[in-house]
Amino acid sequence: MGYDTQSIPPPDHGLNLSFADFKRATRTAETVDVGGIRIGFPAGRPTIASSDGLYAFSVGLVMHLDIGGFPSSGGSAEGQTGRFPKMNENARRLRLPLTWRYGNLLANLTPEWGSTVDGTAGLYEANIVYSGIHNSQFTVGYYQPRVTMQDSESSNGFILMERASISEVVRQIAAGDTRLSLGGRTHQNRWYLGAYLTGQTYGDRTNNPTVSDSQLGGLIRVAGRPVATKDVDLHVGVSSTMSFKRNQTSQGRVLSLSDRPETRLTNERLVSSGTLLNIGKVWAVGPELALRYDKALLQAEYYHIGVDRNDDARSTGPAPNLGFDGYYVAGSYTLFGQARRYSPKDAAFQRRRRKRISISGIISGVRLKSSDAGASWISTATSSRTHQPL
Repeated sequence: MGYDTQSIPPPDHGLNLSFADFKRATRTAETVDVGGIRIGFPAGRPTIASSDGLYAFSVGLVMHLDIGGFPSSGGSAEGQTGRFPKMNENARRLRLPLTWRYGNLLANLTPEWGSTVDGTAGLYEANIVYSGIHNSQFTVGYYQPRVTMQDSESSNGFILMERASISEVVRQIAAGDTRLSLGGRTHQNRWYLGAYLTGQTYGDRTNNPTVSDSQLGGLIRVAGRPVATKDVDLHVGVSSTMSFKRNQTSQGRVLSLSDRPETRLTNERLVSSGTLLNIGKVWAVGPELALRYDKALLQAEYYHIGVDRNDDARSTGPAPNLGFDGYYVAGSYTLFGQARRYSPKDAAFQRRRRKRISISGIISGVRLKSSDAGASWISTATSSRTHQPL
């Protein structure tokens, strides 16, 4: 089953289409031949290619601008309480995906001008992809290796503005944006498998010049689609990630997990583990479940996070291993237009290209204080919206 470039919007990253899928997309797109050069928009990307498509260069654009605030956060002389402004703006994602192709070998370079807090230019990805094996992509370089079902959704088609907090926290362990990665993924119509060996993230040594030994970790995601009909899709899966060793810094090997509210209109972090010292392994595992019935979609995930302390911690006294967890339940109903579509390539539900109006909501919680430490911190959130993406 080739990648569907007609009903699903362009991705939020560089292309990883196989040569066969690229040629198929070129045949269905408007193209102009000029002196042996073909110019067109296959897969929704402006592309210059040789007449046979073997050589190609594509340019994309991702632009997400967040505007809003917290009107019920209380008043002050500045019109805000704490760091919850009544009105704020943020360039969440400003990416320019650049893709060079030679047959089934692709090079992706994507600079990033947006961020959780805009104003600093950076890098989203820089990698090499081989797509010559049917329905498979193998990647090396700085990349976003996908772990959890929400992480596998394109940011162009989230149910809400951001992922649930537990998805963000799990990504911080050994995945997330701009992670040095080596691995791949493969799929068929009814199943998906992805596995990556990962290292540090881009900029780790700049953010902390004392890093003397880089992180090593990995992840695996397995998913199935036992029911796939016109009106019903059932998704079941398992995601797991582990950091075998953390970055070695002047503080030793440490861990800090945190997240903001499920929007990036404030810098306030509502939930945090604090800085945990003398860390050995960190791991997370949990199930994925999603059901679509006609235009209604319900999906949920739960993850348990384990933190193992190293010998340095135990040499100074009791140092129990720690456990955190979190969950979310999200739903969406399409009022007008086409419902969200299951993408076997991503093992996740993606929005359609055509306009639609839907209403969505989420309930989520995450605990980042271990019961072993004698305290707990639970963060929950609910939200809903209607939207009409173009």
